Amino acid sequence: VQWAMGEGRASDLRAKQMGELVFAGSAARKPSSRAMVELIFDNADKTLAGPWGAFSEISVRRVLTRDNLSAYFINGHQVRATDVRDLFMGTGLGANSYAIVSQGRIEDFANASPETRREYLEESAGVSKYKKRRHEAELRLEDTRENLERAKDIQVTRTEALEKLKAQAAVAARYDEIEKERTKTETLYFFAQAEAARNEMNAMDARAAKRRLEMDEINAKIQALEVEKADVTKRLAEANTALLAKTEDLAAIEREIAGLEAKAREAITKKTLLEAQKKNVSTYLEKTTEELRSFEAKKALLIDEIELLTTEIQNLKASEKEAEEQLSAAKLEADNRSREFQKLTITLKALEKEAADLSTKIALTVRQKDAAERDAADLANQLKKNTAPDFKRLAALKDASEKAIAAQKRAQENLTDVETKLNEARNALDEKSQAFASVRETYAGITSSLKMIEDLERQSLASGKLSSWLDKNGLTDLKRFFEEIEVPPEWGTALEAVLREKAQAIAVSRLESASGFEALPPPARLTFYVSEKTSATAPEGSLLNLVQGQARTESVLAHWLAGVFVAEDIASARALLKTLPEGSLVVTKAGHLLEKDAVTFWSTSQETGNLKRRAQIKALREKEKATADEMKAAREALDAAQRAKNQEEGKLFEAKRALTQYESEAQRLTREVTQLEADIRIYETRKGDIEKRLADARERATSAQTALAALEKTFDAADAKVLAAQEKVSDAEGAFEKSRQALTHAERHVESVRFAIREKENRLNVARERSAEADRSREMSLVRIGDFQNQLQTINDALAAVTQEDTAQETEALTKKRNVALIAKEAAAQGVTDIQNAAQTQTEQTKALASQKEAAQNALATIVADRQRFEIDFATATSRLPESADLTALRETFESERPKLTSLKARVEALSREAASLGAVNHAALEELTTQKALVENVNAQIADLEKALETITSAITKIDAQTRAVLRQTFDRVNTAFGTLFAELFKGGEAYLKFTDDDVLSAGVEMFASPPGKRLKSIMQLSGGELTLTATALVFAFFTLNPAPFCLLDEADAPLDEANQERLAGLIEKMSANTQFMMITHHRVSMSHMAQLIGVTMREAGVSRVVSVDIAQADGFVEKGAS
Repeated sequence: VQWAMGEGRASDLRAKQMGELVFAGSAARKPSSRAMVELIFDNADKTLAGPWGAFSEISVRRVLTRDNLSAYFINGHQVRATDVRDLFMGTGLGANSYAIVSQGRIEDFANASPETRREYLEESAGVSKYKKRRHEAELRLEDTRENLERAKDIQVTRTEALEKLKAQAAVAARYDEIEKERTKTETLYFFAQAEAARNEMNAMDARAAKRRLEMDEINAKIQALEVEKADVTKRLAEANTALLAKTEDLAAIEREIAGLEAKAREAITKKTLLEAQKKNVSTYLEKTTEELRSFEAKKALLIDEIELLTTEIQNLKASEKEAEEQLSAAKLEADNRSREFQKLTITLKALEKEAADLSTKIALTVRQKDAAERDAADLANQLKKNTAPDFKRLAALKDASEKAIAAQKRAQENLTDVETKLNEARNALDEKSQAFASVRETYAGITSSLKMIEDLERQSLASGKLSSWLDKNGLTDLKRFFEEIEVPPEWGTALEAVLREKAQAIAVSRLESASGFEALPPPARLTFYVSEKTSATAPEGSLLNLVQGQARTESVLAHWLAGVFVAEDIASARALLKTLPEGSLVVTKAGHLLEKDAVTFWSTSQETGNLKRRAQIKALREKEKATADEMKAAREALDAAQRAKNQEEGKLFEAKRALTQYESEAQRLTREVTQLEADIRIYETRKGDIEKRLADARERATSAQTALAALEKTFDAADAKVLAAQEKVSDAEGAFEKSRQALTHAERHVESVRFAIREKENRLNVARERSAEADRSREMSLVRIGDFQNQLQTINDALAAVTQEDTAQETEALTKKRNVALIAKEAAAQGVTDIQNAAQTQTEQTKALASQKEAAQNALATIVADRQRFEIDFATATSRLPESADLTALRETFESERPKLTSLKARVEALSREAASLGAVNHAALEELTTQKALVENVNAQIADLEKALETITSAITKIDAQTRAVLRQTFDRVNTAFGTLFAELFKGGEAYLKFTDDDVLSAGVEMFASPPGKRLKSIMQLSGGELTLTATALVFAFFTLNPAPFCLLDEADAPLDEANQERLAGLIEKMSANTQFMMITHHRVSMSHMAQLIGVTMREAGVSRVVSVDIAQADGFVEKGAS
């Protein structure tokens, strides 16, 4: 049983190896190719949970082939051994099951080590799932740690890439700064253009304002005319008002005339209305009188109907009494016929039941016969369909498997080669990266030195008294003399010592232009020179030979450096001076000047050293360019190495993928070979099994056919009896049906008479109600006739009062008055016409002024057109301004600085050149830097998440341990209590208990102490064999009280016990079998007497076992039946 559930060793099954479990054959039977054990569990109570818990019946099967390959199946689905073990985890049937006790192993529960007892306690507590979860958590913890290490490696790589991008981003940022400054200056330039156009627009606005004044004068004249026109309009309105008044007077007189005419018409209308009302009331009076006569006639008819209905009801009640007497007689006859029919029906049912029982037996036998024939047909079909596996395919699969394994080996070798090349590429990449870093560091040093010297030069030019004076006079942007010439760096100090303030000289086209500064001379010595193109020959050893300048500086250089020679130091200068002509001087590298009778020593300051710095700047720029080219080459080499590494990494990925594919293919082919071999063995076994079952099915079909013939003969006799009884029942049923029809007829006759009585009574009630209604209608008609007669009298009185007045004289007076009003109206209309003529004259004057106004508007339009040209210039300049430009800030800058357009344009061009001098700029560096930072932050976030996951998993393990401790402690207390109780029950007294060996229940063992009644033992090893067995049994059953397993299997657990203790053990098993199915292997009659079913295993044939089962309750029934 344990073996079928995925547990057990070969030694537990009395075998040296698992292959010995397969039937090896006997003299009469051939060997089997596999061994199989199947367990079927009733899971209606859902004891077995998990993914299979939804099934009410669960089948667990293990199949072992002769080559020691095991296959597990749950409900016919092949699963893993761990799936089977998980199914029984926590049910008492797991790895440390206390529900299956092998022969002679019951004492092991008592003799086991404390740690083993703790494992039994864990199985009882159901903490196996906690231990599994803890193991899974530990695996996840290890995986998380590995992921954390990989993430940290990625973090280092991406951090290095981030540092590289920072340097490129710095150059890009400088470029962006220059572009920003250029955009700002260019924006100010466009704004200045817009301001110039605006000023022109303002001038045009002034001219337009002058023209508008002229138009205002014309408008004033037009307005004066409008005032006069308004006065005329007012007089016209007053004349119109007077005309309207006269017209209203005339209309009022005409309305009075119309009123007199309407009064006469009203009298006629009122008389006509009264006559119509009189006619209507007379009509209603006649209709109501007619209705009164109708109601009186209807009343007479209803009285006759009531008398007739009363007579008919009396006659129907007499008929009802006669029908009821006939109904009673029909009921008596129907009852007699019904009792006779029921008696015959009972007899028929008894005969039919007998025939039905025979028919059921026949049907059962037929089903058994059909089932046997179907089984035989199915088995024959199965035998036919039991197709033999493809033996040729097995050979092909083995060959393909060998080839796949060889390909896998080659893929592994290729992977090794690729890994070696990848390591070489990585080493090369490191070398190129170091070389690039070295060149980049050198470039950064040169750039830094160059910037420092250029800053020093700018400070030198901007400091001193001359700076503000030159700026004030607009001379700051002009080049100085030292910027026009070149000299070796080591002789820069010597040249500056000779030139002194002339090194800062400024070139002019004519010296007369510099004389203008006499009124406001510079605050310090300043030289202006005329640039001329001449050629001069310098003597050997002179300073002029070391200086290179523009063609326009040759003349002044020859003049200023005439007679100046060079020497390394003062001693050499003195020696050289003796050989030179009179008036010559010698300058050393340090800048000291020697004349025939004087020595001038040089001293450096912030305002000096320009020539030397200029030479250094030139040298550094050349070196910067060479280093930049070298850095570019190093970068290209680094990129090439990176690409090579990436290619090798791609090859590594492909090699790993290929290896994985070959490994998967090899594993798949191996599985197919194994499966096909197993199918072949299963085919052979299945064929033999089907042939055996087919013979058995045919034998059962023959036996069923013989039994069926005997049953059919008996059924024919029973069927004849049923037919005779059915004829008698049919006759009785006919007589009963006739009596029932007579009864129904009588009932219907009684019901029809009663219905007629109810109908007549209802008609009588309706007639009486209609008679009462006719009385009420007659009274209402009388009332209405009185009302109509009163209305006729009132109308006749009103007609007598209506008269027609004479209005002829009043109408004639009003007609004369209307003629006077008509004459007044015509005079007012003439006055309105005169005023309208005056208004027409004013309108003509207004048109003349409008012509003058139009000429002034044309002149203004010309000015506006000129203004629009400047407005276009303004719009053009404004459109070039960026949308994001701050116009307020631009205006403040423009107002405070008042820059010239030419200066702004020159500044924009200078910034463009500076941007171009930066060379190739990686504009994506800033974006890549952001992306790389995001990647680094992402890796940092992953590391944080992984570290958090470590904490979470560690916390989960701690929580699992805490839950396990709590469950184990609670289980221990309950098992300990149950152990003491069961021990006392088995021994009829005594004491037993359990104890942890340590405070930590997760690692502590469980010690067991037991003392039977009358004994004081210090160790359970002092117990006898029977006592030890009962003690161990009490412990096992104590586990069951907490977590009952689905079943318990005891193999000769009662062997060491005497009959008294066997009786106790069997009684306890019988008591606990309410919750657990017990199976016990025993040879003792006392134990067997308590069992519900006995199963014996015999061996009639060598090597073949047979199982014999006896139900104890059924056997007792047979014994009692035989005794009676």
